[in-house]
Amino acid sequence: MVNGFYDELGFSESVCSGFKWSGNSLEVFFQNGIDLGSNHPLSNSFKFGDPCRLLFDGVIKSKLRVSHLISSPNNFEHHYFENLDLHTSNEEDEYIPFYLEGVMMATSPTGWFVWDLVAQTFTFDDLS
Repeated sequence: MVNGFYDELGFSESVCSGFKWSGNSLEVFFQNGIDLGSNHPLSNSFKFGDPCRLLFDGVIKSKLRVSHLISSPNNFEHHYFENLDLHTSNEEDEYIPFYLEGVMMATSPTGWFVWDLVAQTFTFDDLS
């Protein structure tokens, strides 16, 4: 597991297979499609097709939008999932904005997702 280095992750072809909340902590599971930049400590061992888990602690904002294709070419139905049970921010703590995107398989309906998060920390788990 590696703390930080979020800017070294690419999501353009990611497939999210699930997520789980525990208080203000969020685990996001990816089936595959996470691309690690060359400056990430696991860039030599983690492969594009490998599953992984992203951990966010101290989450104070979570807004997930899943866009489900109704008909081609661009007729989408948007679904919003927002966690409103999160604790508010503490002025003494530092928070970081995060942005995830890809294919969401863990919601009904499935579709393309964009997820805006604000949290205190981020950890990448290559599940090894």
